[in-house]
Amino acid sequence: ARFPFPTPPSPDAIDAATKTLEALGAVDRTTAKITPLGEGMASFPVSPRFARMLVLANQHHCLRYVISMVASFAAESLFLPAPSSSSSTDDPNDTEGGGEVMDEKEKRKRNQAKSKHALALRRWQHPLPQSR
Repeated sequence: ARFPFPTPPSPDAIDAATKTLEALGAVDRTTAKITPLGEGMASFPVSPRFARMLVLANQHHCLRYVISMVASFAAESLFLPAPSSSSSTDDPNDTEGGGEVMDEKEKRKRNQAKSKHALALRRWQHPLPQSR
């Protein structure tokens, strides 16, 4: 099946992707056919490396733990970006490098981001029980 890519990938990129899938066991090296592991991996909307982790975790009955790891690896960043200024205090007159005092909306937004991070950290340390 040929997909009409707007910009087709280079032959080198296709070779590299094929070698990665072969190394992960998703594609049989001799027949170039997808393997049962590869079929399982294809059901996950994540990179092939993470998909293999999820498939194998399910087989070894540790999906609950590995899914948290994959989610943290796949996320751009679990933590808040560093403030742009050298001062990172909770001073109500805090400035963000521009010399202007932060308005209430900016302070609420910053505090909300901090509380979201704290919630994510609590969930990581104490995951919810898995329903069966």
